[in-house]
Amino acid sequence: MDLLFFSSFGYLIAKRLDQQGYNVFAGCLTQEGEEKLGTSSSSRLRTVSLNVTDSQSIRNAFQFVKDALPEGQGAFSKFPIVIVVVEAVYV
Repeated sequence: MDLLFFSSFGYLIAKRLDQQGYNVFAGCLTQEGEEKLGTSSSSRLRTVSLNVTDSQSIRNAFQFVKDALPEGQGAFSKFPIVIVVVEAVYV
C-alpha cells in the first residue's frame, strides 16, 4: 500500500528558514505542494520536484540545485543553503 504524506513540519521549516533569510530548496512530491509553497514565499525559496523513492527524480533534483547555486555558494560558504524535503512518499 502506498501512502502519500504531506509534511506540515517540512512546510513550516521551509517557510521559517525563508523568513529568516536563508536560501532554501524545498523538495516537493506534488505540483500542488510546489505551488502552495512557491506562491507564499520569497525568491530565496525554490521548490523542486522530488520523489525520494525514484533515483532519477533524486538525480534531477540534485542537478537542479547544483545548477541554481551561484559560484562559491553552498553548504560551507558564508551564504548557507538549506535543503528541506517538504513532501515524501512512504511505501
